[in-house]
Amino acid sequence: MNRTGLKLQTETSTVHSNVTTFQTSDADNRSVSRLRIIGLVSCFLILLASLFINLTTLHPNLFYRRLLNDSHFLLFVLLGFIILKLLNIKSHSIRAWPGRNFVWAIVWGIVVAVGTEFLQLFTTREFEWRDMLLNSAGVLFINGIIYFWFNQSFQTKSRPRKMLFRGGFVVVFILFFVPLINNWYISFYNHLWAQSQQPLLASFEDQRELHNWVLKELTQFEIVPRHATHGKYALKITAEPTTYPGVIFEYLYSDWHRYRVFKFSAYNPSSTPIELYLRIDEGGSDYTAGNRVYLFPEILPGQNEINIPLTEIVKNASKGTFNLANVARVIFFLNRPMEETVFYVDNIRLE
Repeated sequence: MNRTGLKLQTETSTVHSNVTTFQTSDADNRSVSRLRIIGLVSCFLILLASLFINLTTLHPNLFYRRLLNDSHFLLFVLLGFIILKLLNIKSHSIRAWPGRNFVWAIVWGIVVAVGTEFLQLFTTREFEWRDMLLNSAGVLFINGIIYFWFNQSFQTKSRPRKMLFRGGFVVVFILFFVPLINNWYISFYNHLWAQSQQPLLASFEDQRELHNWVLKELTQFEIVPRHATHGKYALKITAEPTTYPGVIFEYLYSDWHRYRVFKFSAYNPSSTPIELYLRIDEGGSDYTAGNRVYLFPEILPGQNEINIPLTEIVKNASKGTFNLANVARVIFFLNRPMEETVFYVDNIRLE
């Protein structure tokens, strides 16, 4: 009787232990499933943000717009970590994550980083090599930090090898971050300059002003000591024969609502008039879509003063209205020039 009772008690304990283990395992599986769903949804949202949201148009301040433009890096730091966690979904310790999962996280992260830029060709966004490099750098950065400093599989390597790998990683990212931080410094300087000089938007008396401009198609520009109407220097623009060569005034003081006229000086060294195309975009607009206005000032031979009433911008906007308190960019370009065309601009201002 005692033996039978002892046997039944043992069997009951075993069954109870198995049920408890099953319940714990089932709870763990549900937790893993929830984490996997959250991770995949987060990746999908980051992908959508990369494809459709142009962060540079979300703030009128040119310094913050430059920071937002470089936020691709931080976005893909987050994505790189999410991918890494999805590959190690059942492990709660970073130190125990196997080294091969870091390799796969980098591969998949860079595939997404590169792929999003190519997919932008099918949206209102444009492919940019710089954004692709920032995306990929974010993935590499987070994987390198976790692997080289927190992962157990790397800690087993010899001290010289650890110092070599960590040192190389630090050097590479210092070389990457130095020009990025330099761009932020120049943008901050130009922001302070724009605040102090308004309503003057550009006078080209400092080479750092060129950081606010972007080349469009086969175009060159340089600051030269000729044909200036404000100070000693002007911007020389050389447009090659192509579809729409020109320059983009990307980072400018964007609150125009207190002024009446947009003005600039233009010099045409040739003997024939130049039909300049001027495009002004509202904040929230991308290069290929959004609210904008096209104007067509003619640059006659010699010195010209171009005056554009801001009421014309509002009246001719593609959406029938225009928020003058949030101007995103101004584009100076030509329409299919047949030969190399040179002109100068200076003293871009509001009155």
